[in-house]
Amino acid sequence: MFVPNGVEEEFFAQHPAPYSPVEGRFNICYIGALTRKRGIDLLVDSCSILWEIYPRIRLYLIGPYGPGITDDLKRVIETSDFIVRNELPRSAIPAALVPMDLLVLPYDPRERYLNLASPTKIFEYIGAAKPILCTRCESLMGIGDRGGFMYVDYSPPEMAKAIGHLIEHPEVRMEMGRMLYSIREDHTWAERASRIYHGIRSVYRTN
Repeated sequence: MFVPNGVEEEFFAQHPAPYSPVEGRFNICYIGALTRKRGIDLLVDSCSILWEIYPRIRLYLIGPYGPGITDDLKRVIETSDFIVRNELPRSAIPAALVPMDLLVLPYDPRERYLNLASPTKIFEYIGAAKPILCTRCESLMGIGDRGGFMYVDYSPPEMAKAIGHLIEHPEVRMEMGRMLYSIREDHTWAERASRIYHGIRSVYRTN
């Protein structure tokens, strides 16, 4: 029996309603280790393309540097006019997502283990009920998001095009948020515990 990760219900208190756009703001956020295989270079390159067109965008990278991040990329991140990087304790993550407009998982689908993982952050993103942009990793495509996710190829121009579409169409973002709000109760740790409990009971009944 496979049971994926889930989200703490604390996210619901910080995000009591579906996402609603704020005029003149577009904050993009990634949470987790900043590594090459997790697509940080892809995300930075995509947002650099967009910043030339939409100077109001901000990219928030919340996490420590990890393998594969070059000194040049670190320099771009730390000296950028539109990128903000910091590190926060897990307890601060729900509140940190409040001002965000798009949550991103730019994983490299060519990395086999990323196609098999069940990242906790995807369920935390769902718990925040904000639009989610993902690359086409298998682990991110089978959640049953009802349209709350947008998927893109692992390409800076393709990711920039998708983000640009979302910037230009706040109604699409609102609908994505509503879809995620409608499914987030299905992804709590309480639901996961119930699934394990009933799965174990069903095994004992058949033996």
